[in-house]
Amino acid sequence: MINRVILTGRLTDNPQIRNTTTKLASFTIAVGRRFHQQNQPQADFIRCVAFGKLAELIEQYVTKGMMIGVEGRIQTGSYDDATTGKKVYTTDVVCDNVQFLESKKSANDANSQAYNFSSEPSVQSENFSINVESSDSQEYENLGLASDDLPF
Repeated sequence: MINRVILTGRLTDNPQIRNTTTKLASFTIAVGRRFHQQNQPQADFIRCVAFGKLAELIEQYVTKGMMIGVEGRIQTGSYDDATTGKKVYTTDVVCDNVQFLESKKSANDANSQAYNFSSEPSVQSENFSINVESSDSQEYENLGLASDDLPF
């Protein structure tokens, strides 16, 4: 089974940062729809979360309106709303790789650099990359699989 998501869009607001046992960044990106009908939305607004060092980098470099690329997995959840008592269902993209496709300084500049921040080791970008170790990075090795055994 594969649970993999790749999105490119613009941040709808500055990321919200919370300090729990680890730092958590939550943000929403607007992803344009390729086809749309009249009187229908032309974009989807997708909630994303990042943890640890990746969340710290998002806090430092990302602002409202920036174009970013997100890679991760979909995670669903639920909680009981304290005010209404009803169950609320959530769907988020848990990020393990975020590419900053515009710099913070020049979000509207056509010559901006692509920044790549990842929780996956050995991920490179043409201009700039930072690698962050993740507990998920050894996922396939723990199953006894080598990366050459994977079909992707």
